[in-house]
Amino acid sequence: MTKHHLIGTALTSAFIIWHGFGFNPAAAQSFWGKTDTQSCLDLTAVSDESGNILYTSQLDFETAETRCEAELKTSPNDRKLTLGLARALFGNEDRHDEIVPLLDGLGEDTIGDIDYVRAIVHLRGQGAALDNDLALNLFKSASKKGYLPAFVDIGDMLSGDDVSDANKGEALIWFEKGAQMGSSESMLELGVMHYLGEGTPENNDEAFKWFSKAAQLGNIRAHRYLGECYEAGYGTPKNKKKMLEHYEFAANAGNRISQANLGSLYYWGTSVPEDNRKAYEWFTKAADQDDARAKFYLGNMYRGGFHVDQDDVLALRYFRQAVSDDYFSAYTPLGEMAENGEGMKKDYELAMEYYMRGDAEGVVTSTASVGSMYANGYGVAQDWSKALQYYEKAAEGENSWAMEQLGDLYMIGRGVDKDVQKGITYYLGAVDSEERETSAEKISEFISENKNWETLVDADTADILLDPRATWRKLSR
Repeated sequence: MTKHHLIGTALTSAFIIWHGFGFNPAAAQSFWGKTDTQSCLDLTAVSDESGNILYTSQLDFETAETRCEAELKTSPNDRKLTLGLARALFGNEDRHDEIVPLLDGLGEDTIGDIDYVRAIVHLRGQGAALDNDLALNLFKSASKKGYLPAFVDIGDMLSGDDVSDANKGEALIWFEKGAQMGSSESMLELGVMHYLGEGTPENNDEAFKWFSKAAQLGNIRAHRYLGECYEAGYGTPKNKKKMLEHYEFAANAGNRISQANLGSLYYWGTSVPEDNRKAYEWFTKAADQDDARAKFYLGNMYRGGFHVDQDDVLALRYFRQAVSDDYFSAYTPLGEMAENGEGMKKDYELAMEYYMRGDAEGVVTSTASVGSMYANGYGVAQDWSKALQYYEKAAEGENSWAMEQLGDLYMIGRGVDKDVQKGITYYLGAVDSEERETSAEKISEFISENKNWETLVDADTADILLDPRATWRKLSR
């Protein structure tokens, strides 16, 4: 498991709040409080004094707008309420043109909060022209006045996927400045930079240190990353108990990636006892927040009838939602269901289309399935050379099933010249990559059926096969 597999999409503070990414309102309500008891300032707050993002500002712009206007009627000259209303109006497209006049009427900006909101106006192009350079300068102006959230937004603008390494190095500096001033979000993002080796060499110890500091200040996403560190042993020894504690803290606070991570742990029985009920519950919570990985797994659960009544129609729905959200691994089960006639009429052409789409996105299970379609002549003319081509491509991606198919082809000389050495090598590769039992059994059959087997393979391979502790022997038993 790689860090990029674990990490999902890293999003920073203001982008979560103002740009509509990934936090579930209902979950936030349960964690931070009910909207009907919150004031205008509660609903439009950006962060607390430690830089912790208050996700209540993502809850309900309409409620915030109504609450702020009601409170302004009794305190019409209140600066904070006016700024709160300006923030709330980001959620009302019909009133975007009122945001800048409200800001203009607030007078001198001594703490940076006005510059911060102006920056978001230009960053989003809502209420004024879209202008990233001006937005960046306004964020920097806010940071000079000590406004903590601005440090994170500056770093975020300088650390995107399409920016240079030099800019990422500058982003690191801004995150460091924010962290030194006590911003938990800056601490978190600084940890992420070290975690992924962006703008600085990868350093798990530094990442863990900053995640821990941010979590101590109550940062939700920091708990998620600590869960990943304890799961994989990044910067700290693996610790199942602490992994679960941090994942559950973040998941119960509404973090969808932690919810999906917990679902995956219970689904596979990794580090915890397999529990389909808990897996389903966590995947459902994450899917309710449009987590594509969770939708993929819910598709698997409905297809297999794990904890739920088996339902091919629902399985197809979740798989289609997953690929529409760019979770391309779902192309493989979609192809399988079309190939087998699950939840639809059997359709080899549609199956091949799904598999080819998955192959184009680098999904090795789809690549292997394309090879299988050519091998069997399903929806296409049987073509062993193309089957071999796709099996080899999938095998390069460590797909053990494809390795086993290649082993079969070389052992009998179908579509290729017979080559026992290559066949056994592919079987051993399948055993080593995913401990494939069927490949181990085929090695055992080869030895039992060929008394002269040692003369059919090279010396190094013979030594592996003779090793009494070899993995293939354990699996073949």
